[in-house]
Amino acid sequence: MKPEDYNNSFVFLTIKYNIIIFIILMSIQGIRVFWWGVFMLVNYHLTNYYPNLCCIISSVIFIILEFKFLEWKLTVREKDLK
Repeated sequence: MKPEDYNNSFVFLTIKYNIIIFIILMSIQGIRVFWWGVFMLVNYHLTNYYPNLCCIISSVIFIILEFKFLEWKLTVREKDLK
């Protein structure tokens, strides 16, 4: 896939949505940047082989990880309040 193909591809849209989700979650809870960076690199390096599949899988994994982290932070806060 050539760089100019990114503008009209599902890959580009998915990366955009990852960034938007990341910004929203970070503004809510201060999410770690590390996991987002890892999955963006996975997206970038594997798009040449399986563009749509890689983006879908990495986006889903990223979202699951972020919500697990949110859940963990909330349970820690609840324990602190008790």
